[in-house]
Amino acid sequence: IAADTGERTLADILSNAAKEEVTSKSEEESLSQRNDSIWVQGIGEGRQDEDNLSLYIRFSEGADEDDLWKTDGFTDLTKYGHKAQLFGSELASLEATTSSADEGEEGKVRLLYDLVYSEGAPRNRATGVAVEVLRGTSLDVGMLHASHNKSRQKCTIEFWYRLPEQEYVEDEIILARRSLLDEEQTDESTLCLPDENLNTLWELAVLPNGSLELRSG
Repeated sequence: IAADTGERTLADILSNAAKEEVTSKSEEESLSQRNDSIWVQGIGEGRQDEDNLSLYIRFSEGADEDDLWKTDGFTDLTKYGHKAQLFGSELASLEATTSSADEGEEGKVRLLYDLVYSEGAPRNRATGVAVEVLRGTSLDVGMLHASHNKSRQKCTIEFWYRLPEQEYVEDEIILARRSLLDEEQTDESTLCLPDENLNTLWELAVLPNGSLELRSG
């Protein structure tokens, strides 16, 4: 009787284990399918340069007669259509570009403008452009990705900048940054201020001596 009971107990254990394994695999596949439906596929895998663009802003709103860009922000010209929010708009203007970048042909390509902040903008005022990066979107690149998302593990950031006169450069200037937004942090403008909460994943800064420094959190 004991042997028979033991055999039945072992059979029950193996049967339950098999059921749990099937359930686990089913849940994993279901989760994978949900992730696939959320994540933008093919990021960094395009054959053409334009296919690999995750964000492209030309500040073309400077050609508009109104100043709606001060409240509405800037439009991303890629197929993903991100929205770039402007902070410190009262200190900013859009001016004819002085860069060597292709200005584009009027009527075919959105014209290129420079976003210019007034010299001497106070350090304690949030100034900059912020774009929300949700997990799995086209801008979720560079960090926090495993080998199965290898194409997302690196990215190239290209932009033109011009520093103010040396007399106005008393501290470092952050050119680009990726930060984490705390759940309790409701004021997004703080992302454009010096990071006192250590929420920065990486940032590219210009030091007062003019040299560039790339830092990771």
